[in-house]
Amino acid sequence: MRVYNSVLVEDTLNREFEFDPKWHWNPNCFTDEEVIKIKELKDNYSFKRATTAGRDEKTTDSDTRESEVFWVDDNSDSRWIYNRIMECVVEANKKWGFSLTCAENIQYTKYSEPNLLKMEDKFKIRSHRDTKKTAGHYDWHVDFGISNTHRKVSVVVQLSDGDDYEGGRLKTWGIDGEITHSKTLGCCVIFPSFTLHKVEPVTKGIRESLVCWVQGPSFK
Repeated sequence: MRVYNSVLVEDTLNREFEFDPKWHWNPNCFTDEEVIKIKELKDNYSFKRATTAGRDEKTTDSDTRESEVFWVDDNSDSRWIYNRIMECVVEANKKWGFSLTCAENIQYTKYSEPNLLKMEDKFKIRSHRDTKKTAGHYDWHVDFGISNTHRKVSVVVQLSDGDDYEGGRLKTWGIDGEITHSKTLGCCVIFPSFTLHKVEPVTKGIRESLVCWVQGPSFK
């Protein structure tokens, strides 16, 4: 589902800019109280094991990704979350000047330490050797590709206090090399969807986040 937003369209039409490929960080995207409210969404949804997208299909590949997700519907209860993220995207897009029109549904993501992985998911691990890799993680990847050609901007919102888990750092790779991003509660990191990034394995506790992708006309 696509969530159309007039603010994105109005902000990106006929505006001068100087392209800057670097990521954007907003330390105050959501307050602590708002994060608590966002986490209440878990009462209305069920987590499913995340998949990875290939050329023709989606698969479960624990070498690449191990996490649980659900998709947040765009409705009266969640619209304020979408609007807040879009406000941050508009600010970040001053670096890039992308033509943006809409957002995909927000993904609520959970990365867990190995012993917290659901038992039924443990049985899906392909071999005994792979059980060493079941810590929640997402290896290096980009969000823009063959199956997602309209994705231009990626957003990651931190929903877990950095002291509540170990590992699980969001990292991006750009012109300045590898960047390790903040674990500040309520902050968001925004970057072009062609940016290489990963979430390191969570070795203790649980890391929760919101992920959103913003689309626009294909790059030319």
